[in-house]
Amino acid sequence: MGQTLGDYKLGIDTFAKQEEHFLHFHSPKFKALSNRKRFEAINKSLLDLCLQAEEPCFLLPAIIHFLGRVNAEKLLSEPFRFIYFEFWLNHYSQLSEDENLHVRCKIVGKKVPRDEYQLFFPIGQNKTFAGSHFVAAHLSPDVDTTIASFWGWVDAFGCRVANGVHQWSLPGELADSHISHLFQELFCQDVFDILVRQTPALTLTALDLVSKKNMLKIQANTSSNQIDHTQLKNALVLVDKEGHFVGDWRANDSEAVRQIVVTFYSLISWLENSLQACLISVLAKKSVDESACKNAIRILFAIQINSCEPAKEFSKMQLVHQDDFLKRVIGLSNGLNATFGELLHCFKKATLDTDLLVPGLFETDGQLKEDRSTIFGLLEKMFHTITSAFQEIRRKIDRFDHLLEIKEKVLGISPLYITLKSDVDEIRTKMNALDHLTVVIPEENGAWFPVGVVTANEIQREILGTVSLRDFSNELETKMASYLQVISVIDHHKSEIKTQSASTIVVGDAQSANTLVAELVMTLNDRYSLLGISKDKIAAVQLETSDFFALKRLVQLKLNLKQANDFWIHPKREYSEYLLFLHAILDDTDLLTKVSKRDLECVANLLNRMKSIASGKDLEIISFEKIAKDSDFTNNASRLILQNEDMHSLYRQIYEFKEHDVALNLKKCLQGMPSTIFADTKVQNSCCRVGQTKLFSSTFPLFAENADTVRKEWLKIAKKTHEATPQIDLHLQMISTIASADEVHKGQHGKWSHQDECWIWIAPTQPALERLVSFLNSFQTTPVAEKNQMQVQFLGDNAEELDELFRQNFPKATRKTLQKGLPLAVIQYKAGLINSRKAIITPCLPRLIS
Repeated sequence: MGQTLGDYKLGIDTFAKQEEHFLHFHSPKFKALSNRKRFEAINKSLLDLCLQAEEPCFLLPAIIHFLGRVNAEKLLSEPFRFIYFEFWLNHYSQLSEDENLHVRCKIVGKKVPRDEYQLFFPIGQNKTFAGSHFVAAHLSPDVDTTIASFWGWVDAFGCRVANGVHQWSLPGELADSHISHLFQELFCQDVFDILVRQTPALTLTALDLVSKKNMLKIQANTSSNQIDHTQLKNALVLVDKEGHFVGDWRANDSEAVRQIVVTFYSLISWLENSLQACLISVLAKKSVDESACKNAIRILFAIQINSCEPAKEFSKMQLVHQDDFLKRVIGLSNGLNATFGELLHCFKKATLDTDLLVPGLFETDGQLKEDRSTIFGLLEKMFHTITSAFQEIRRKIDRFDHLLEIKEKVLGISPLYITLKSDVDEIRTKMNALDHLTVVIPEENGAWFPVGVVTANEIQREILGTVSLRDFSNELETKMASYLQVISVIDHHKSEIKTQSASTIVVGDAQSANTLVAELVMTLNDRYSLLGISKDKIAAVQLETSDFFALKRLVQLKLNLKQANDFWIHPKREYSEYLLFLHAILDDTDLLTKVSKRDLECVANLLNRMKSIASGKDLEIISFEKIAKDSDFTNNASRLILQNEDMHSLYRQIYEFKEHDVALNLKKCLQGMPSTIFADTKVQNSCCRVGQTKLFSSTFPLFAENADTVRKEWLKIAKKTHEATPQIDLHLQMISTIASADEVHKGQHGKWSHQDECWIWIAPTQPALERLVSFLNSFQTTPVAEKNQMQVQFLGDNAEELDELFRQNFPKATRKTLQKGLPLAVIQYKAGLINSRKAIITPCLPRLIS
């Protein structure tokens, strides 16, 4: 027997020249850089490695390995996550939009026309959404939602759904440790740390909204006169010579600050004119000596600023602002009470003192020279000195650094900025009536570096970002900010979604959401994939076969070969997709024991493609041609799949691991240690909490011996949940038996002697009682309840009340009271009878009436 799919391993490829870059990262020159410059250098290195990679390629595993190594070797001050690379790619890589998209194709391993992704997202007519985009799994993520949301994120990133970053939201840890290990085998040990957003709430920060568009950085010592009117429409960010943030200059700043500057200019203009007039007046007298000129200048400079003509006309506010300006910006301690001489001294203009009188104007005895041409020539020189000195004062005041001082120290407008971690509420509060806020990152020595701006127009929009939901469509199953809009849904549950614009919504009757995702992916891949078969092999195969299905596949491969230079799908990407889809479907169908025709056809298609990629030739290992399409089709088709050696080699590994993991976590629970026994739990309809614990027959005896201990642990969690959220007052926990790999392979599943259970606890309130009545009335009418005998045990002090309630609303079941100090009702039924929470329990749950 040849190699089975269970033996086929992809392995993780790393960048060929990665080592050279890490040698540089540990050089003294690199270590001497600031954290920001190290971040910049690492991103440039990563981009260079991506650009150098030959096509076709699938670089995501290599990038995760690269970033994991950056974190392990502590090259940056905080962990480097994938979204930071995408942020840099969008804002600092200097790639064009087409180049950016091309790099993304290499990363995700799939280069196809962007509009092909309309299968998943509403991006027709080259549409790109504003803000960032989340691809979200539901709360308490299971295998199905984890895998569906992961590939949704990969596709969203690959086709760039939004102009911000793309985030994979996985709120909480995945309970299935085997799938965690599988992700790590395919994408590197650090895959979850680097890719996942674990916080339960979907909210935006400045990182999602920042933009460099229309941002203009200006040196703070630049004169405001150098900025023309059109540039004021940009967000002017003032920086020092090292590029660090100093402040912002907004259009409305100009008017308020300019009034103070103009008022000051009226003072120095008066002084300038008075000085020139003084000189002319003194020199025009019949008898003039040097001491008289100097005395006239001293008298002028001794005048208090507040006594000059312009100051007498100032309003009260102008006087306050001008006094503050002179004290806090110019450094004139007496403000308006100071003299003009003291003012000029602050500007170090000693040449405007009595030294203004140039040599050669007076005779040795101090008398004015009588040579007219000499007098006027020297007078012109003095006037030029005066004009130049006052122009220099104006130029200094007109610099942005001094205008910022006026803004802050006189008007009391402190610099406002936000960081990449600032949330929308903080941004909106700080924005108030401003037109923009600068986004900064911390630098050494308390400095800040501006990376972009968030504008008022942006933050005031009703919708700031977008969301794709995978394996759920009820917004109550996630915590999503009101400014986010759902644009894409793939779900196999009942649908309940409201959107404000045309969205891509795929809701289908399948047991697994990944059945729906896989169908869409295979539809797309059919048009571009070569299934890992070499181009020479495809070209050499003749179109002669009696197998029309094989002929159809071969024709498609030859069509794909013609466009392989322009579009491609890397076989490792394709195999990874199919492998994870298959695992999700097996998990949600409990190894094809609860399955539809649609799920089975999808599984067969996945297996055939995986075998073709693994072997390098077109193969079909599963075919349903010989199975009658009658009522037994699903049983016969699932048996055919499960007894296939390639399929068995895959699920044997999964379920042997699962069986061991379930036993281990059950023992942890019995010891009071943290475990995953109750991890698969969902809050539904805002008031019901329903969990499912899946046990193997080999594990059930251990559970049966310690059932009350396990129930006590669950009851603690239920009560704690109700205390935190009182409206969640109906709690159910299913204990379900699933088949082991050997039982399925031998066709022995379902032949169990024990019984499964459903525990019920309600809060001691009237609404909770009414919700339980509603659930029982609905549940008793289901086929599974009508056609099967069930027994109910009451284990606590509320047994009498519950017994009467079940007698009236669930009369077919036999009832029994066992005083065990647990206020629970335990419904018992044939093992394997109720394994689907989605199909059997969820439709019966009551809703919260608002």
